[in-house]
Amino acid sequence: MDKYFNELNTAIFSLLTEGEILKSSMWGENSQFIRINNSKIRQTGIVKDLSYSMTLIANKKQVSYSLTITGILDTDKNKLESILNQLREDINQVPEDPFIVYPSSNKCSEEKHKGDLLPIEDAVKKLMPIIQGTDLTGLWASGLIYTGVANSIGQVHWFETETFSLDYSL
Repeated sequence: MDKYFNELNTAIFSLLTEGEILKSSMWGENSQFIRINNSKIRQTGIVKDLSYSMTLIANKKQVSYSLTITGILDTDKNKLESILNQLREDINQVPEDPFIVYPSSNKCSEEKHKGDLLPIEDAVKKLMPIIQGTDLTGLWASGLIYTGVANSIGQVHWFETETFSLDYSL
């Protein structure tokens, strides 16, 4: 997903005019959830969620917009370009902001943590034998979560981790 974030940022940052600064962030997950009640699977599903936020700074003013995006590059680039144009109109309607924090660094970081997760197709058959014979109620969650921030000055920070949790009561 970091490559996707970088591609979106490259596209949207290339549209900026002189005097404009853009800050962006993206966060999301690709996770499996299994709801268990009385040691039986009651619900299972996959969550794919992807959100993007952008803040335009120009003329000592700033405006922001956040949205859920599709993960389809051309669709998302077109939507973000449209939002950037709307932010350019909106910024003329707001007063100067004396508390703007201007990006001043182009330092970057990347942190990725690979997990040893159960494959999605195996999770139920691996969990069920362990909980049989108990009265267990709980939630299994497993997958990738991520977040990134960037700005048009050149700063990019990315964090992702594969994680799991079994929250239960006996």
